[in-house]
Amino acid sequence: MDHQQLVLLLVPIVVVDLAMKVWALVSATRAPRVRWGSKTLWVLVILLVNGFGWMAWFLLGPVDEETR
Repeated sequence: MDHQQLVLLLVPIVVVDLAMKVWALVSATRAPRVRWGSKTLWVLVILLVNGFGWMAWFLLGPVDEETR
């Protein structure tokens, strides 16, 4: 696999990761309540834990007001 093929494979992954990170940041800042910590902590996790920070937010961070 040459360099150009590798770049073509990685670009969609990077774009999706960036889009999900932005979506998670918007979601975290708009959430009325969060689980396990503060909004500031969640924003740092989303920004600093590449690939898994936004996944952790969507799985563990927001409080579902309907099931409360």
